[in-house]
This record gives sequence, C-alpha cells and structure tokens, in this order.
Amino acid sequence: MSPDKMRQCMSLGYSSKSKCANIIGQYGNGFKTSTMRLGADIIVFSCCEGKDAKLPTKSIELLSYTFLKSTGKEDIVVPMIDFEKKGHDWTKIVRLSPEDCHKNLETIVHWSPYSNADELL
Repeated sequence: MSPDKMRQCMSLGYSSKSKCANIIGQYGNGFKTSTMRLGADIIVFSCCEGKDAKLPTKSIELLSYTFLKSTGKEDIVVPMIDFEKKGHDWTKIVRLSPEDCHKNLETIVHWSPYSNADELL
C-alpha cells in the first residue's frame, strides 16, 4: 500500500466503501477502534513496489492507546514514517518538515519494541 493510501486507510472515518450498501467497512472506524479495544497498541507496516517510475516505499505507523494515555494526549495522534528505496538504501520521505519526520520516528521507536529505524525496516 502506498504511503498516501495508508494515511487514508488509517484515518478515522475514511472508507472507500462508503457508497456500498450492506458491506463491512462502510464507515471507516472498525479496524482503528477495535484495535485499541482489543490490543491497545499496534504497529502497521506496509510496503509498496515501485511502479510507473515511482520508487519502492515502506510505511510504518503506530496506533497506540498506551502512548496516548501516557502522554496525556486529548486528540488522537498517530505517528507515521515513510521511506523510499534509492539504490540499495532506504531514505526517509519528509512530508512536513525534517523535525516532524524525526519526531514521528522517535515516537515510534520509543513506544515500540524496536530500537531504531534499521530495526523497523
């Protein structure tokens, strides 16, 4: 799944099935809310092959009730980091700012069983 598609899918209320009647997944809340009730914390990993002159990508996202409660967040914050493969190396895709990208990676590493970006990849 591409980084943009993953962002859509992990957004509360997003569903590409919203116009389909009598089908699971119409409202775009089930995966996110049930995950936080059943497991409290998840890390979602997604890879996308490079197609149509685009580079291969990897995306990692943390959906963590523990993180939200422990840090006193009142809004749902979902850190996500994207990488693209250039040659043999994976490099971060900076979306808003390098600081934001670094903060997201730092948060994912702190609240996950992984120690650094290399382990995530």
